Amino acid sequence: MRRSEIEDRFVGRYFDLFHPHWPFIHRGTFIEYETPLLVQSMVVIGLWMTEEKKTRCQAVDLHNVLGAAIRQQTVFSAKSHHTSEQWDGSLSEEACASCSWPIPTYQAILLHIISAGMIRGSGALRPDLKPSLTSPDADLLQRFVVSCKKLGMFYYPNILARFSQNEPAPYVWVGIEEIKRLNLTLFKVCKSFSGSCRQEGGLDGLSDNREKTVSWGLSARELQFPLPRNTPLWNVLNAEEWFAADTEDVYRHSLDDTLEQDWISWSADVLDLTGS
Repeated sequence: MRRSEIEDRFVGRYFDLFHPHWPFIHRGTFIEYETPLLVQSMVVIGLWMTEEKKTRCQAVDLHNVLGAAIRQQTVFSAKSHHTSEQWDGSLSEEACASCSWPIPTYQAILLHIISAGMIRGSGALRPDLKPSLTSPDADLLQRFVVSCKKLGMFYYPNILARFSQNEPAPYVWVGIEEIKRLNLTLFKVCKSFSGSCRQEGGLDGLSDNREKTVSWGLSARELQFPLPRNTPLWNVLNAEEWFAADTEDVYRHSLDDTLEQDWISWSADVLDLTGS
């Protein structure tokens, strides 16, 4: 389904105002017919980033609608997991590295979790100045992390296996980078919300601001893939910019080379020490 003019406007604001801070969607290949869930998740952030009362109210309303939709799309089947309607493999015995990866849906879920922190984060900072998630959002993040683990998305050989040497080199490079950047952003989000989540609903049905300790179960040691590469190339918007910024790693990297020496997991101790 083609995006509407209004959606295009707020997707543009997403890329202009939000994307520089969380660059895990490739702008140069973001086409007119992206999945509605991803587009709407980007629109939520575009609406929120305007900082106007009316549009922020619209952002909250759309965010809540998308949250309900995401939670309804949780039935997992290894045979039909290529669709965007079934993403949650956390409780499935069928979820494994050979299943399809619904990357646009996972991008949308990650944006939804980030926007939850933005929308509901005001006045909810902990003493360490970290935001906390509500219980439903924390549960969503937990199921998302477990699903990614079961699909083997943090293991570079599995990432490389999604592509073929017969595919165009630029397509392969963008695809690999998009998965790496999704994974790394998920890790950063887990670190940002680490420690606690807010309980919902006291005796009077209102939030009593109690918190419980949570663990997302994603450590730097599990990030068995190299860091993203060539940020200038990642940010290009047209063919002319692409040819000015491309490097040998785009065209000469073999899908058989796992680059194990460059995996983030080898720097896990440093990442844990710095809190990155």
